[in-house]
Amino acid sequence: MHIDRTEPLWDIVEFHIDEAEFLWTMWERSLDAPNYTLDEVAEGMEARLLAHIDGLVVNGSKVAERVLHPIIFDTDADPARISAATLALLNGPGSAGLQFVFTSLTKPGLQHAAITRALEVCEDTGIKEPLQGMLKSPQLEAVTAAARVMAFKRIPLGQALSSLLAHPVPEVQALGLNAIPLEPHPATYSRDILRALASANAAVRDAALVAGITLHIPEAWAYCREFALGNRPAMLILALAGNSRDHERLLTTLDRKELQTDALWALGFSGTPIAAEACLAHMDCKNDKKLSRLAGEAFCAITGLDLETEKLILETDERDSEDTSEPEPSDEHDDLTLNTEDDLPLPDVEGVQQWWAQRKKHINPNARYLRGAPLELTGLLSALRETTMRRRHALALHLTLRTQGRHTVITRALSQQQRLQHKQLEELRSQRIDIASPLFRNR
Repeated sequence: MHIDRTEPLWDIVEFHIDEAEFLWTMWERSLDAPNYTLDEVAEGMEARLLAHIDGLVVNGSKVAERVLHPIIFDTDADPARISAATLALLNGPGSAGLQFVFTSLTKPGLQHAAITRALEVCEDTGIKEPLQGMLKSPQLEAVTAAARVMAFKRIPLGQALSSLLAHPVPEVQALGLNAIPLEPHPATYSRDILRALASANAAVRDAALVAGITLHIPEAWAYCREFALGNRPAMLILALAGNSRDHERLLTTLDRKELQTDALWALGFSGTPIAAEACLAHMDCKNDKKLSRLAGEAFCAITGLDLETEKLILETDERDSEDTSEPEPSDEHDDLTLNTEDDLPLPDVEGVQQWWAQRKKHINPNARYLRGAPLELTGLLSALRETTMRRRHALALHLTLRTQGRHTVITRALSQQQRLQHKQLEELRSQRIDIASPLFRNR
């Protein structure tokens, strides 16, 4: 009896795809985690995810045809399963997987966002030319996917950019605006940015705001100041790039309950001692544990306090003893969809107050701080490597704004790609880039 030893063990293949689906979901969540660093994500769930992706790849073309292709076309499949299957196809030998993925993006009805996400994080080899070709497609899904991946990988859109900016669909316009700083001569699109700031669509306005501030367009800064309150991206930019008056304005929003969450998030990046004091005051919210956790996070980001090292975290039973509300109905996936803010530690307010009383005498009230040290480029680069995943996105934006889009870290890429970007940023340490002064002076 002849035995075909090239036949995959299908139960093992199924195990690999099931685990890859689960770990993809967990990895995506880890990118916003308040309790993981890049190294911890890389060495933990990301390494496990990629091992299962490799398990799908090494089993060859039969797995692609029998398992991976059907997943891509399954409109009811979990998006994480589709992304994992797509990445396995892209990581396979030769160009067959790449061609299949790009063909899939031209077919209506599929989960294009899940397919696109895998393209974002795959290796860059061989994808630039087909992406540029897809920008000319008459199908909206294909154009959107191509523009999203190219912006993610920092590939200029070239001649296609103008058509995206003029596209009637707001999502496509926003993608075009995101790509403007990547162009060789981005200032030529200043009028497009200013027009987009007046758009009726919030996503378009936010994309125009970030592009305008990145290019240091004064009108964009005026817009940011005018509409900051109640707009989370604008509040964050005000904290990163504003002056003392802008930071004081953010402080006033702490009196409005509907703005407190966004205000605390932004103030943690302002780095001012007065913001740290305000966060400490809002840490003592016995009736609002979420707000207390957020205030503690922002305070620590400014002052460098490590709650765990200093043993200033309330124990779990002490956290929950006052919570007498009935638990909400749950299902087996609840642990995958929790708000990341639920994972923040609850600070021991009295202990933090004592700690701060000893430290604040050494603080310059007029300076800005990051993790307890004066806000400087070297500290920002170190924080981008070492701080929690949740906060790295805003720090990367800070670097983007200060360098007019020339330098950044793609914080939603795989860790191997991010580490390469960190290496490339090391050359900046010798440059004198002021990241603490207001971005728009005398305005």
